[in-house]
Amino acid sequence: MDMTVFNVGFGQSILMEEDGDQLLVDCGSKNSSSRWVCSISYMKNSLAGTKRNRTALLTHYHVDHYRYFKEMKPHSFDDFYLPYVGFQSKSKGSILTEEALLTHLFLKGNKSDTKVYLQDQMQVVSDLLKKNGRIAVLMKGDYFTLGHTICEVLWPSLDIEKDFELEEKREFINRFKSYLSAHMRDYLK
Repeated sequence: MDMTVFNVGFGQSILMEEDGDQLLVDCGSKNSSSRWVCSISYMKNSLAGTKRNRTALLTHYHVDHYRYFKEMKPHSFDDFYLPYVGFQSKSKGSILTEEALLTHLFLKGNKSDTKVYLQDQMQVVSDLLKKNGRIAVLMKGDYFTLGHTICEVLWPSLDIEKDFELEEKREFINRFKSYLSAHMRDYLK
């Protein structure tokens, strides 16, 4: 496995490659203009060419870990892995990534509410996916592959729901998913 750690000045960005697959872990943040231009150019060149599978993984929603993703177009990804928990807000409670995705997809018109639900980050993710690209929300116990390497997710675990008091949100998301499934079954008939 090859690993390249990019000098993004602030934050982190690591490209891992194996058997033609690429995994870009985080994408740093603009710190100084000269360093930024050099780093983003190097990242784009590293992602150029024909690869078997190109995946992005965002570890968490701090700007120093996702800001450069906005600059990666047109180098889009086949898969985008996001963390299960977005963040905990004092005013809105815990925000789940699934909740943020649903809000982004179905409530775009209500900007004041969706701003809290990771609106900007969800737009960046959807802009970077290839036409048939997939978004996966990861938590402890999930696995994904990079080439022939099997990668295990170690955090967060399901017991985090106790800490974040997410029972109502989990119920809401499950109801929404059930509604979407029923709608898709009717649509496909």
